[in-house]
Amino acid sequence: MGKFDTPSMYTFIRIGSTFGLSLGLNIYLLSVLLGGWLDDKFGIAPVFRLILLFVALGMSFAYLIKQVSVAKDVEEENRKAKEKRGR
Repeated sequence: MGKFDTPSMYTFIRIGSTFGLSLGLNIYLLSVLLGGWLDDKFGIAPVFRLILLFVALGMSFAYLIKQVSVAKDVEEENRKAKEKRGR
């Protein structure tokens, strides 16, 4: 098993930590701060917090899917480069 056979463990660590950080920040900024402010302003307690919570979750998972797709593409390019060098 060579170094190009599987994605590096650092790739998984990077993607996982980036996802966790973006999820936490999105939930805090959108749902807690902005949603709380909008709920207080309009007097409809959990509505904006819940809506913005789902927006934050959607944004974070969309970013995760994009990062995994990029890592998969890089892995495929590395595999092709290895096969080309092996010939």
